[in-house]
Amino acid sequence: MRMIHSDLCAPVEPATLSGERYFLTFVDDYSRFCEVRWIKKKSDVAVEFKKFLKVNDIVKRIRCDNAKEYVSGELQKVARNAGVEIDPCPPYTPQLNGVAERMSRTLFDKARAILYDSRLPKSCWGYAIQAAAFLHNRIPCTSINDHTPYELKYSTKPDLSKIRIFGCGAYVKVADTQKRKLDPKSKKIIFIGYSSMGYRVMDPVTRRVTVSRNVRFDEKKIISDKLAATPNIENQEDTSDLGAENEKEKDIKLEETEREIDDKYPEFRRSQRERNPPVRYPFNEALSATNEELTYDEIKFFPE
Repeated sequence: MRMIHSDLCAPVEPATLSGERYFLTFVDDYSRFCEVRWIKKKSDVAVEFKKFLKVNDIVKRIRCDNAKEYVSGELQKVARNAGVEIDPCPPYTPQLNGVAERMSRTLFDKARAILYDSRLPKSCWGYAIQAAAFLHNRIPCTSINDHTPYELKYSTKPDLSKIRIFGCGAYVKVADTQKRKLDPKSKKIIFIGYSSMGYRVMDPVTRRVTVSRNVRFDEKKIISDKLAATPNIENQEDTSDLGAENEKEKDIKLEETEREIDDKYPEFRRSQRERNPPVRYPFNEALSATNEELTYDEIKFFPE
């Protein structure tokens, strides 16, 4: 990870649940491993770069475009203190920063599909972008000979058993200190991403996002944000008796309708004459009356 490609994506509407409108990408030139950071304004780029370089101290060069947030004095100062060279592209030539630009498009395409499938509001795009980057790092890439970025960076194969469907229903364990004797032991939530310490989950009512390890998933159910509010069962009226009475009224009305139809359209008069089938094949009846097996020579002498 000596060279990093970086790009700042344009403001996204609407803002995330915590107010961010931009996201910053860091793509490793060797492994194509991608990391994503959310920011509220462009001036926060230098702050995020400082955090990134503190963790990845082997970075020596950063390829980026010629935007002000990259060539400003604040970011140059951060790079100089870390011993990193900023390599901006010439103005109006984003193709020279193609690795980062293509990564931004890939993340947007995946996040768009994730949000559409999960039916979550657009304000969750930040978590969808992070989930897309998480999946990208664990999918084989043709530019690195069908290896996964995770494998090239950490020299081990990724664990795919923790991958879940974005936006699926889940149940998180409620801490003993936060419940009483008769309170439920789990709470229904929505899965919206991954964390190094567990899973990111969101309360569908309060929209509060937390990280938890004790999660049970129900991937067959997708919880929409519009259907998040659970009805209060205690305040609902018991309408079972009313339903039975309504069914009885429907049966009575149906019987009256059938009776009116019978009175209006009486059954047509039919002939009472006894009908007998015609005798068309006396020769066959004669054969069946004998109950014996006859030869052709014996049959040909029968009267017609």
